[in-house]
This record gives sequence, structure tokens and C-alpha cells, in this order.
Amino acid sequence: MRKKILLVGASTGGPSQINIFFNSFANLVHEFDLEVLIMTGIGSDGVDGAKLLQSKGAKIFGQDECSSLVYGMPRVAKESRIVDEVKSLDVIKEYFRVL
Repeated sequence: MRKKILLVGASTGGPSQINIFFNSFANLVHEFDLEVLIMTGIGSDGVDGAKLLQSKGAKIFGQDECSSLVYGMPRVAKESRIVDEVKSLDVIKEYFRVL
């Protein structure tokens, strides 16, 4: 069984480089099961990097609108049709608890 890596992208409102962060894992997709979680944030940062990772086999999750403080990044990811599954913050918290 391959090891799993969960990448989380969320914006704090400052300069964001989530695409660069996600892209840095592109060469690891064949070695690990990568999951990407796009959480609350402004704009579209993270979407291009997530698209690249998804094209290599990563699974993409997006935070739902109801639990997002700012529904920007998850909305753009969903509209870009790269989100495999939408998760509420409660489900995300439980996911991390059992990791």
C-alpha cells in the first residue's frame, strides 16, 4: 500500500503561492497517493496546481460553501470541474482526526 499525502491549500488573505506549493509535488504522484484539499480563500490560487496534480492521478476535494469563510478558491475549483468531492468543515475535521 502506498503512503498518502494530503495537501491543503487555504488563503490567509496575503500573497499566496498555493499553485507553486501544489506544483512542487507533481513528481511525487507516482510514489504516493496524493489528495488535495482546497479550502476557504479568495480567488483562484491553487486551482492550476490542483489541475496538474489531478492530471497525474491526485484526488481533489473542495470545502463546501456553507462552511467556507470565503467561498472563492473552492468555488473556482468546483466551477473548473476539478473537484472530485465537496466536503463540509465538520467532515474535514473528522478526516484529519482519523488520519
